[in-house]
Amino acid sequence: MDMEELILAEMKALAESVKPEWPILHQNKWLARSGLQKAIRRGRAEQAWACGDILFADDKAYAWKALATLIVEDVGFGDPDLLSYAALSTLSTITNKMPSPKRLFMAMIGRACESYKTRSACELSLGTEKDPDMDWPAFRRLSIEDLSSVMFSDAEPPTLYAATSVMRARCRAAKNGALLNVTLELIMDEIDDPQLKRAAMLNFERNVDSMNLSIWPLVSRKLYAGVFVEADKMPPEIEIGGLSSATFDMHTQDGKRAIKAFHTSLTKKGVPEFVALAKLDGPTIIRALGSLIFILEGGQLDRRIMSAHLQALKNYQDRNFALAWGVPPELYGPLLQLMAENFDVLNEKRKWSHGVAG
Repeated sequence: MDMEELILAEMKALAESVKPEWPILHQNKWLARSGLQKAIRRGRAEQAWACGDILFADDKAYAWKALATLIVEDVGFGDPDLLSYAALSTLSTITNKMPSPKRLFMAMIGRACESYKTRSACELSLGTEKDPDMDWPAFRRLSIEDLSSVMFSDAEPPTLYAATSVMRARCRAAKNGALLNVTLELIMDEIDDPQLKRAAMLNFERNVDSMNLSIWPLVSRKLYAGVFVEADKMPPEIEIGGLSSATFDMHTQDGKRAIKAFHTSLTKKGVPEFVALAKLDGPTIIRALGSLIFILEGGQLDRRIMSAHLQALKNYQDRNFALAWGVPPELYGPLLQLMAENFDVLNEKRKWSHGVAG
């Protein structure tokens, strides 16, 4: 039995483990997409199934791609086998072989909710890509041999990620598969665990949303030292239309309207940091505050794989992410603290915004 047949058999067995009916939740596609991700991050299977039901009914191809992205971003190597399933599930040639593709879809959602989670691959890629000091032109000038040397060196994780990202781009641009095969062989030689090996290989060839998961086992020796699992601290939360208030982020229309009203409210109260932020244009204000909301709320996990090194990586990503979305450097710390203290106000604005939309 080859690897694809083995994984297909595993996926069929997973599909059989899930119940055939799910709750019905009437929401629009984009709220369902956001709600699915927040529910998976918080381990709330019933809500995740409800949102997944909407997505699957609306657009099956989009639903599979969305779920694969969520698994890559939020579960990561907390469940290497689920990463392998996610990499293949976006292929209709795979899902069409399932007796019930929807049962597999829902089973993968349920397993994602139950898994230990790490956003570390996502945090590494986003932090590196938005790091103002990262010298991307220098990496792009390196030869294949020099890129390989960096990839398997003792460099810091952002440097390893940058080298692997450039290497992968060259693999995709190559006229033949020789470079891809050589690179995969190099990666495979560095990974001992068979589940990690196949997840890394499949995601290097077919990774989602530019996350180079293939690098993760290479940097885990340093970042995963002394790991433990803990629950993230969640800010105040209310239910709005059957969904967590965290669903209403800057990627939804209701969320954008709520952030704008929230900023206006605190500006009228004369809060200096929000008055200073008012000097920016409207879309930048929404993106800037939205990035802080994500740091405090949107990216929180119910069972996060953690270590001192992973916490340092998250701090690196958080700051670069916020500054890249328009937060003035001198306001980053104060605004983050003020946001944490005013989530009740934000949630009321979200409730108002969804009522306006309804």
